[in-house]
Amino acid sequence: LSNNLGAIVLSGGPYPNTQTGGTFTASVNSTAGPFTFNIESQGQFNDNTPAYTIATGSGLILASGSIAGGSTGTVSGIDCAYAPIGGDCDDTNPAVNPGVAENPCNGIDDNCNGAVNEGAVNGCTDNTACNFNPSATCEDGSCEFTSCNICLGDFNEDGVINVSDLLFLLAEFGCSSNCNSDLNGDGLVSATDATIFFGLYGTICP
Repeated sequence: LSNNLGAIVLSGGPYPNTQTGGTFTASVNSTAGPFTFNIESQGQFNDNTPAYTIATGSGLILASGSIAGGSTGTVSGIDCAYAPIGGDCDDTNPAVNPGVAENPCNGIDDNCNGAVNEGAVNGCTDNTACNFNPSATCEDGSCEFTSCNICLGDFNEDGVINVSDLLFLLAEFGCSSNCNSDLNGDGLVSATDATIFFGLYGTICP
């Protein structure tokens, strides 16, 4: 068994053929995965077909199989789903353990501290929606575009987003209070709003 640097962390054998079968067990404590397992079956084809199982200390089977006599086999990418410190709350998922950062939007207790989606602010994250929430960190599917009944970027409400609206935005550029051309709702009229506007330029409003 070799680690991710190619160093052998566990080796054994050759083990004798007991004819009636036998079990040979060895263990290693290492966090340098993913690991690669190599096995060689000595003898002739079908006269020796050992089976192997690789599992975590908690019994989670990571790889298993058998190999015909006189051949070799390799199993790569074995991830032991270990935690760098104690307290792993999901041995089946190597991305969940006390050493990782919490993903605030996936509905999983990633760092095993008992809290799910800690620090999350659910809401609409689409800045073109009527109910856009600039404080939201997780999109919750609540965005809607009808209640405000506006055509984003059509500042003069003539039904088309054109040069007249661009002049309106430029006149307010740098505005930081009660800005009508603040398209992303951050309280300022800046280059970000200009970028959004040019993406809307030419739109004919419904």
